Amino acid sequence: MVSRMSPRTPRGAAGAVPLGLLLLAYLPLIQAIPNGSDHYFMMDVGETQIVLNLWGTLHATGYPLYVLTGAALVTGLRGIGVGPAEAPAIVSLVTMLAALGFTYALAARVTGRPWLAAGAVIAFGLTRTAWIHAEIAEVYALMLLLLAVMLWIALAPRRPETDERRLYLLALLGGLGVAHHRALAMAIPALLFAMWPVFAANPRALPKRLLVCLLLGLAGFLPYVWLPLRAQAGASWVYGDPGTLDGFITQFLGREYTRFIAPPMSPAELGANVQMVVRVLVLDLTLPGLLAGMAGLVLGLFQPRLRRAAITLLLLAGCAFAFHALAYTDVLSALILMITLPVGAGGALLAAA
Repeated sequence: MVSRMSPRTPRGAAGAVPLGLLLLAYLPLIQAIPNGSDHYFMMDVGETQIVLNLWGTLHATGYPLYVLTGAALVTGLRGIGVGPAEAPAIVSLVTMLAALGFTYALAARVTGRPWLAAGAVIAFGLTRTAWIHAEIAEVYALMLLLLAVMLWIALAPRRPETDERRLYLLALLGGLGVAHHRALAMAIPALLFAMWPVFAANPRALPKRLLVCLLLGLAGFLPYVWLPLRAQAGASWVYGDPGTLDGFITQFLGREYTRFIAPPMSPAELGANVQMVVRVLVLDLTLPGLLAGMAGLVLGLFQPRLRRAAITLLLLAGCAFAFHALAYTDVLSALILMITLPVGAGGALLAAA
């Protein structure tokens, strides 16, 4: 992929501007009280506030990577006088800003135009689902960060001397990502497409690469030892019974959420699912924004310089949308963000064209 950025392009300045502006937008609304809302955005926030302050364990699927990193940051924030309600929300704020930083780097890499990428990141950062998850104690900012980093790695220019290391880093991050939130499995087809030239570069090395990638992906699940360890240590807040084998498996598989996973049984149910997802996307992106983003992704298919990125982003949005419409019966912010991010990038592609 050829970049249009010259050595004189103020990449750092262009990247700092959206993050600074979004920080100013986010700070006045950062959650500073214990959660008492039953809105679907907020249903787990009170529990998360407690868990991060007490180094406990969360509801299924446990989210141990989030708890470990978030509790460590909360402990540091509490040490400098931040309150127990604000500190978990600041974890999301910091994580979201990091996610948006990598989103900017991705958009700048794909379009070759840093200021255009900065505008796209501001627009994406002000979408409803991204904005709320920069303000509250929830797991989705970390999911978005992992997704943005993986896309940034997968869509890097080909360099034979670093391609294999990039592939293995992506496998490890993919394992951490799917372990963190199972919805990130919907990104696998897109990432495989983006990295396929690396896999195919040396067919003889393919079995070795597949084995190493599998092992690194499984290593991403190692944070799950946190659940039984905290249960056996008698932590003051432990969800379920992860100290037993059956309790651990129940947590790991998220059995309590299987009620939300069911294919539509009639065309009417399918239509209702599609309508539900599209309604949320329009609330986040507006109808003109949704159409412009999709048009940009389609337009990218006809430009050789942009084709790999456009196909990758379309696969990501398409798989997330298809799973949401065909297999999930409630609104899941993880899947919505996996659609709005590539559609937002599509808006940047349209503007670049």
